[in-house]
Amino acid sequence: GHGLRIEAFWRADSKTGELVIRNEASGRERQRITSIAQRPLQISADGRWLMTRAIHSDRLRLYRIGP
Repeated sequence: GHGLRIEAFWRADSKTGELVIRNEASGRERQRITSIAQRPLQISADGRWLMTRAIHSDRLRLYRIGP
């Protein structure tokens, strides 16, 4: 949604991971978030917030998507 593509990467032997937010049309990286291993769930209606869920727990996190 919102012309964005979210990619999630994590290692099976670690609790760390990265989220990469890309422009869907050009493929250019717009933002990279290095944190715990997590899956993207939803982008807000205005395209400014990303909700994720941690892989190793049920914790939800919100990230502001930069321009």
